[in-house]
Amino acid sequence: MTHHPLINYASRKAKAEVTNNVLSEAVLVFFFHVPPKTGNQLRPKRVPAGADSIYGLSLCRGDVTPEDCRNCVKLTTENIIQLCTYQKEAIIWYDHCMLRYSNRSFFGDVEMSPEFLMYNIQNRSELEKPDISAEYLINGLVKIASKSSRFFEADDYNPQLSETRYGLVQCSRDLRGDGCDKCLNTLLTQIDDEVKRKRGWRILAPSCNLRYEGYLFYRPRNALTPEAPAAVGERIPEPPDQTTKGGEVIYIN
Repeated sequence: MTHHPLINYASRKAKAEVTNNVLSEAVLVFFFHVPPKTGNQLRPKRVPAGADSIYGLSLCRGDVTPEDCRNCVKLTTENIIQLCTYQKEAIIWYDHCMLRYSNRSFFGDVEMSPEFLMYNIQNRSELEKPDISAEYLINGLVKIASKSSRFFEADDYNPQLSETRYGLVQCSRDLRGDGCDKCLNTLLTQIDDEVKRKRGWRILAPSCNLRYEGYLFYRPRNALTPEAPAAVGERIPEPPDQTTKGGEVIYIN
């Protein structure tokens, strides 16, 4: 697992009134008091921090192992304190997990901001043809994920024995099904014709995210059970992250 986050974001609003030591201790206690034991783990919680309360959650990607989930949450906790010092609200994304905290309760809310678009700078080889694979695959995953108890789905699509494409969508599990569906479909509206020309792209928002690539970046379906994470010890191969290395990142909102 890479030690560098994909994106870290701190609110431009007023900085925290609590000291950094109190904030750090509160965040650390919140995230390390009960280590996650499952792969697709959500842990929303409120903890007191001086004059404020801190609300936070961590969410691991639905296909990662419990061990990788624990390691990712530990790393993000350490980094969010260092990168977002004195901030009342912050969020950080890694490939395998995301972590956020705020001085306000956001549990159950569909939150689309901040929203980041990342894409490979390389274009597809057949630009004159519309990328039907992306639309077909991602739209199908959105419909399935919003009705799943895990709010997660990943699969591939190989139209007419051409290049196989891979997609993944996920919502934060504090949402309801209709909230997950709304969040993912809102992200889909950001995929314009220019982005569709790229070989790979992803969009990150606090409440959901989606990703589309030309290589396998998640654990294959046959390694997972429908409603449970994979067993400890299985690891996901990590190909070069083609949407971040040699790619572009755009802050949308």
